[in-house]
Amino acid sequence: MSLRPELRPPAPARIALTAALLLGSSGPVGCGDDVISSGSETASTGDSSSSTSDTGATGSSASATATTSSSGGESDSASSTGDATTSDTGSTTSSSSTTTEETSEGSTTAVTSTTGSTSGDTDTTTGSSTGDSEGSSTGDTGDTGGIVDCVDDNLPYDGALCGPENLPCEVTVDEAVESAHHFRNESPAVTFDTLCEPQVLYSIAEGGYHGYFSAREGDDQWPVDKTPFPIARVGLAYDHSADTTLALTYDGAFGTSLWTRVGGAWEETAPLAGKQIASAHGFARDPAGPLHAAVVTDGNAPRHAVYDGDWTTDDLGVQTPASAAIALDGDGAPHLTFWSSKEQTWKLYYVAPPAAPEEILALGSNVLNLQRQGVAAVPGDGDPLETSAYSFAAVQQPGGLHELVLSERIEPGKWTHESVIAESDEDATLCQQAPLQMGDTCDYDYIRDTPLGIISSAGGDARFFFRETHYVGTLTAECVQMPFPICSWVPLSDENTSELRIGWPTENGPEWTTVLTDAFITDMSATVDAQGRIHIAAYDSENISETMVRYIRLE
Repeated sequence: MSLRPELRPPAPARIALTAALLLGSSGPVGCGDDVISSGSETASTGDSSSSTSDTGATGSSASATATTSSSGGESDSASSTGDATTSDTGSTTSSSSTTTEETSEGSTTAVTSTTGSTSGDTDTTTGSSTGDSEGSSTGDTGDTGGIVDCVDDNLPYDGALCGPENLPCEVTVDEAVESAHHFRNESPAVTFDTLCEPQVLYSIAEGGYHGYFSAREGDDQWPVDKTPFPIARVGLAYDHSADTTLALTYDGAFGTSLWTRVGGAWEETAPLAGKQIASAHGFARDPAGPLHAAVVTDGNAPRHAVYDGDWTTDDLGVQTPASAAIALDGDGAPHLTFWSSKEQTWKLYYVAPPAAPEEILALGSNVLNLQRQGVAAVPGDGDPLETSAYSFAAVQQPGGLHELVLSERIEPGKWTHESVIAESDEDATLCQQAPLQMGDTCDYDYIRDTPLGIISSAGGDARFFFRETHYVGTLTAECVQMPFPICSWVPLSDENTSELRIGWPTENGPEWTTVLTDAFITDMSATVDAQGRIHIAAYDSENISETMVRYIRLE
């Protein structure tokens, strides 16, 4: 039986929208899976989406028949809804914990245990100020005991990460790498040099794919160089032993290659054979030297690739039309996660090569509206795991709402799941009905939550990020005669607000706090330097159209 894309009314004003992709559809769309466009956002109605956003269809057909709202980038659609009364609260909730266990026959059984809810009373004002920019890598680093250079001997960082009340995050840098708004795909990439100073690589997808590189030189100083290679998506790392920048570039037509920046000039080091799609969320360097990548082939196969003088690749045995994420543990071993359709539904998988993939959770839907997900690896207690893992993703609820879920691997094939935040339309006002005539108006008021990623330290701390957007405004009707009137909603006014939040696991369930109160982030990448500082590169729409490039440092 073939499953059709779910048709939904579009969502209100100025929200980037994404069309559902039928995995069983045939053939590539354009050149690869990304889109070149003006990328302007459109006004819309209701609580869901069906229009095109900054990502397109993946290259070739898959055997499964589930549908996804985008291929590769996180869908910044308004297909999920939220509780309009909880926008600025610092409380967190923990739902019952469900454990999935894979049997010897490969089936999955669910074991549910109840976990307590946490009101949390988290201080949402902590770290909400943008703070003063700092132009150097010097300063007291707390647990590190002083200044620490970002060299291989000091990486990965094994201390505590900011976030909880006893170690709140301070936003010490919040700057525009590029303030102009353009249409872009997926996420910018971020890394840091041997002095722990940030570098950002990003794209513009207008009239072709164009890449831009910038290394911060001081307060609000981001000189930008155009790259000699096209970028639809890109991963970024730094070789601290050679003091060089490394980029894993994807050209939008299934061409992926490793480039090195030497003396201010880029040199192509090693193309990855075959047709693959790279990602900002799927590239990492082991301080011992090897590079690891999570890529997806033109045949929708997730693949683990390693570069250590030459590329070697390992297919992971499960198809996916979405991006795969990767994280390295303290020993440099890779951990990957990716969505895949199975049994006409979407499932999130985890793999630590060379072991076989295992199921984390089932979405319970053939429509994947929010595919952005991430993985973090932390030390285990040795009984039974030497290395544990966390996954952070959105799970679709009845009615198209979403719940953000933090999953933890507690033994092979066994994961626990805890709710971070669940959307509710109980107090929302939605514009779900089409207007009847010119001049009709509709007020909307609702909340959406979007996962943005997860990171960890080698010391065992994990931090996840998500965006909460409170949509408030008014739509007005515009009508055309065809030959009878056809009317649609367009924005009249909006007072939308949006926050960047950071969270962490606790024994009583996940907790979180707000670090920025003016952050309309569509996608981001993050990394931790040898001083424990969190570097973030993000695309931010600033509640207008398309996106600018933003750099944020938390410590």
